[in-house]
Amino acid sequence: MEQIKNISQSHRGMYFVYVVDGQNNFYGVVSLRGLIAADKDKKLKELVDAENLIPSVKVGQDVLQVASLMTKYNLLSVAVLDDVNKLLGVVTVDDIMRHFVPHA
Repeated sequence: MEQIKNISQSHRGMYFVYVVDGQNNFYGVVSLRGLIAADKDKKLKELVDAENLIPSVKVGQDVLQVASLMTKYNLLSVAVLDDVNKLLGVVTVDDIMRHFVPHA
């Protein structure tokens, strides 16, 4: 929670915590609501809901496919993974909008 507080000013649209291990292997996401409501002794990995996994995208995936996936699932952000499921970054809806409307 302290790490989230420390970075919250630079990530105003943060709704999920992306959970990885020490080698950056992606496990899934935890909503901030779920994190706040969770037992403080639980590990992040335990809070990932394996039955309701939020989709991710692969590096190099077409931006229109990414936008379609985000629209279909009503996502404000999506994890970008490599071929071995390491987290490389996150695409936000703002990133998509800047791509399609660069001079707005």
